[in-house]
Amino acid sequence: MLVLSGGRSDPPEHVGALEIVLQMLGWGLDPDRILVDSASMNTLEQAEEVVKICVGKEWTKIMLAVSPYHSYRAFLTFVAVLRRLNRDHDIRVTVAPAGTKWWDTPPGSESTRVSLLDLEFQKIRE
Repeated sequence: MLVLSGGRSDPPEHVGALEIVLQMLGWGLDPDRILVDSASMNTLEQAEEVVKICVGKEWTKIMLAVSPYHSYRAFLTFVAVLRRLNRDHDIRVTVAPAGTKWWDTPPGSESTRVSLLDLEFQKIRE
């Protein structure tokens, strides 16, 4: 199953789940194997909604496909939500960061991915 999460849509920097699902369907993915959360506007809301889906479906594993620089904060956010809901022993989380070049600038950004990683660590500390 593929869960696409994110309602924030401001391409090219932020591409929402509804835009991504159209791309996935164009690639031939079975629509019955795709769930969409288009209401979540940030990482915390995404974690809460996806965990809710996992609990409802009785899934025990989540693999997060995220930008490499965002992978640490996304992982920690999901772990925090699982712990808060006392599900951290029921559902395992792994991360599959996309293979991108750290010194390049992602679409819609003026910073390199390695600079964005520094920003992510700052957000984690806060």
